Amino acid sequence: VSDWSSDVCCSDLEQYEPELWRQLTGAVREGDVVVDAGAFIGLYTLAVAIRVGVSGRVIAFEPDKSNREALESHVRLNHLEERVTIRVAAVSDSDGTVPFRADGTCESRIGAPSDGAQSVPCVRLDSIFPPPQRVDIVKIDVEGFEERVLDGGADLLRDSRRCPRL
Repeated sequence: VSDWSSDVCCSDLEQYEPELWRQLTGAVREGDVVVDAGAFIGLYTLAVAIRVGVSGRVIAFEPDKSNREALESHVRLNHLEERVTIRVAAVSDSDGTVPFRADGTCESRIGAPSDGAQSVPCVRLDSIFPPPQRVDIVKIDVEGFEERVLDGGADLLRDSRRCPRL
């Protein structure tokens, strides 16, 4: 992975969430379809994209413009454009728009309209992955809104033919 920004929250990438890192990267198989909800600048997106191989896909969701631009740059620098699809949206339990506090850090999050949040597109996993589409792994890091992501993907996640390793 090349060209990591020096201003990210996690300056020592080798020590960043070591248990999650080990579990996630160990679970990914060649050909997998992986969702990265809250992709930030792409640490997990890139690592997973390498592991899914040319037959796999990573769909990365990142609504924060600054973070998404870094993510796009990292995908290009690592020549993973054919494996990674970047979606400009938050993932939650509804389709439409949500207030979002974008601050260009790993702390960006869905907020309240009164706290200076901007409006961003919002999608449900069930809308993005209708039957018969499958997803092998879902990584969620959305600053406290993980349950909403799960609620918005309930049909997908309940179907063992479409989400076989849950």
